Parts: sequence; structure tokens; C-alpha cells
Amino acid sequence: LEEALERAVATDEAVLVEGPLGAGKSWTLRHFAARRAPKGHLCLQMGEDLDAKGLLGAYVCGEVPGQFHWRAGPLGRAVQEGTWLILEDLDASSTELLALLSGLARHRKLSLRSDSTPSQSHPDFRLFATLRTPLKAPAAKEAYLNHFWLRISLQSPSLQELTRMVGRRDPELDTMARRLSEVAQKMGEGSSEKEV
Repeated sequence: LEEALERAVATDEAVLVEGPLGAGKSWTLRHFAARRAPKGHLCLQMGEDLDAKGLLGAYVCGEVPGQFHWRAGPLGRAVQEGTWLILEDLDASSTELLALLSGLARHRKLSLRSDSTPSQSHPDFRLFATLRTPLKAPAAKEAYLNHFWLRISLQSPSLQELTRMVGRRDPELDTMARRLSEVAQKMGEGSSEKEV
């Protein structure tokens, strides 16, 4: 996974990490960005209620009545300043945002205001996103998710892998992690016996 992310950064590709809930998609991207992003990173939770104006920015009232000035949103600032952007649960975005982000992923250009021509993103800007699988998105959304992204699949760790990770992170929890793993395994065996 690390090698694929390094290649994507070197070739300036937008990355979509997909996997089941709890597989570590967000953690992996945050950890990678914390070590590698030259100008920092920003994580945003996507959802249907988040619109283009919320991401790009908007005209806001100035101190003088009737005067407005442009205030860039998180996507607008990241593109301009070269911050790495991690969008969590991209599949939860509106179709409008998916179209906007796919264009950014493809061309690395973005029109921040309706009255401006697209401008090239900062050379340090990188775009990452997570996608929960199995995907339950309408066909219109899938069309945007299937193009212009380097897709990387991540599987859920096994109970043994989780136990090992907890033990490495905090040796004092090693014994407890092994016991919890055993209980979870027994519960899993019990549920499969009932289903038969």
C-alpha cells in the first residue's frame, strides 16, 4: 500500500482507497500524509449535505454594507496553498461534488468562482479519498468514482493482525488484546454454528 501511495504522489494521481468499514482507510491516509505532505493535510468528512459552495468557497459580506469579498473554502484553500486533501467517504458526496472532484482529479484545475477561468492547482496539492465497500451508490455516482482515480483496495485486518497491531502499539494491552481476539473468534464460531 505504501508503495502505491508513493507512486501516486510521484505521478500526481488522485487516489481512492476503498475497503470495508474499519479496514483502516482513513488512518492509513492520515498517517501517510502526516509523514509526507510538505504543507500539511486536511481531512473532510463527505456527505450529501456538503455542497460545492461549502468546499470551494463563497462571497461573504464585508465590513461595508453592500460589499462582498471572496472567502475560499477548504478545497479552494488546499488547491491554492498545496495542502494535501483527504476526503472521507467520497461515496456519500452529492453527484454535483463528484463531478467537480472528478474534473479536479483529471485536469488538476479548478474554477473557484463562477466568474473565473479554471486555475492550475498548486504543485504540492494532492487529492486522496476513501470509499466504503461494498459500494451502494447510484449508477450516476459510480460513473464519477470509476474514472480519473487511482483505486487502491484495502482489506480488513484479521483478528491475529489486529492483536499484533494492538500489542505493538501498547505492550501493556497485548494480553488483553489476545484474550479479546479469542473471545471474538469463539463468538464468530458460535454464530456460524447457529446459521447452519
